[in-house]
Parts: sequence; C-alpha cells; structure tokens
Amino acid sequence: MQQEIYRMLDTLREVKGHLNNIQLRTFELEEDISSLISSNLRLLRVLKQEPESSPEPEPSAPSDAHAPPAPWKTYEPEKDHDAMST
Repeated sequence: MQQEIYRMLDTLREVKGHLNNIQLRTFELEEDISSLISSNLRLLRVLKQEPESSPEPEPSAPSDAHAPPAPWKTYEPEKDHDAMST
C-alpha cells in the first residue's frame, strides 16, 4: 500500500513537471504572438499613411494563340495537306 502511494506521488510530480513545461511554453508562445500582432499593427499603420498609388496594369496574354517563332528558326507557312499527300 505504501509503495503504491509513493508511485502515485512520483507520477504526480512528473505530471506537475509536464504542466510547468506546458505553462512556460504557453507563456513563450503568447509573447511571440503578441510581438507578431504588434508588428502587423505597425505595418498596417505604415500602409495607411502611404498615399494610394494607381496599380500597374497586369500584362495581358497576346491575342495570337501561337507563340512567336524562335529567333534561330525561320517561319514557314503551313502547306496544304492535300498537296503534300500527292
């Protein structure tokens, strides 16, 4: 009976150590989160102070569906397939 009580006490001490570690890590994470929030708020303030600039237009795709020929190749128009088969 007495050994069981000592085992339970050892287990409780281990649990207490784990809880202390969790508490410490939680505190560290809260500090990290607080720092990130402060940084984000500073960034938002800076962005609000900058004058709005007109966004640059995004490049659009060319209207021609074919890619331009490579500079080292010459362009040859497609020949009629019927003429090639004869």
